[in-house]
Amino acid sequence: MEHTSFDEYDNIFNTSFELINDSKAKRSQKRKWREIESYKDRKRLRQELTDLRDYCC
Repeated sequence: MEHTSFDEYDNIFNTSFELINDSKAKRSQKRKWREIESYKDRKRLRQELTDLRDYCC
């Protein structure tokens, strides 16, 4: 029977774990940026509406 060291399994697991966590971190970061951008858009639109009301009326 062939013996494989546990270090090899640890390396495979750690590499897989890092890849999974990196993809989750990237998705989380993208989500955060989308939230920030949507907040900026809402703020800009609110400001435009306020300016339009001041201009028109």
